[in-house]
Amino acid sequence: MAPGQTNEREVAPTRAMKRSNSQSFERRRAGAAASPERPFTEGGVEAVDRALLILQAFRDGDVSLSLTEIASRTGYYKSTILRLLRSLENFAYIFKGADGRYRIGPAAWRLGVLFQRELRIEDRVLPFLSELASHTSETVAFWIPLLNSRPPLRLCFLRLESPYEVTHHFRIGDTMPLAGCPDDALGTTGRLMRAFLFSGHSGDEAIRAARVFSSFGLRDPDVLGVSAAVFDSAGGLVGVVSLSAPTSRRDAAWARSMEPVVLSAADRATLALGGGSLSRGSRL
Repeated sequence: MAPGQTNEREVAPTRAMKRSNSQSFERRRAGAAASPERPFTEGGVEAVDRALLILQAFRDGDVSLSLTEIASRTGYYKSTILRLLRSLENFAYIFKGADGRYRIGPAAWRLGVLFQRELRIEDRVLPFLSELASHTSETVAFWIPLLNSRPPLRLCFLRLESPYEVTHHFRIGDTMPLAGCPDDALGTTGRLMRAFLFSGHSGDEAIRAARVFSSFGLRDPDVLGVSAAVFDSAGGLVGVVSLSAPTSRRDAAWARSMEPVVLSAADRATLALGGGSLSRGSRL
């Protein structure tokens, strides 16, 4: 062996010992996160466990969390959290706002949408959308709220196209604003969602009481809409059934006449998702 060279077999145990000592030190530093209440998964990867616990630090109602809040909830040192946050940001599970606070990213919402599909929301809601589309020959959709987005958004989850050549074009996966804009920019579906999700807006009490809302040229002068709310077993808003048509083909009176029909479809979807009986609408 040449002078100054080191035997790799002699170095390897030393490196392994350093890694072991470093890991043990990290475990001691993160003792709160590795407590009996939050054990690391048996046979899992510790770094992955820690990253997932950071995501779980976000609770219902949290818009964003500061680094200090994440540290308090996980028991990790900030230096550890920052390394994990960088990885989560790289894959869009977390994003850092201009205010320095952290928010759930769009990749987490994508998983949420996949989970909703696994719950077979599509299977339970689609039959009523199909019936409504067949009855009206107009475009029917099902929109869901994305409340952790900034600003809050609504997303087109299901859509059935009108057979007519002139129609209202949007696609599954398209998003529209749900807050932070004038009423007319929200559209029919946005106004209805806002009434159940955000308080303090004029006219929303009447919409909540009716559970259905129609408009003529509200967001787009060429489009009318009729929307009704769908709820889960706990009474929370799951989404909105939406019927839309060109104003060149349908008038405001037609939109109003469709309110009980759309409400009936939404209420039957609520029953299919385990919600209570609500309907005052007209069956198709």
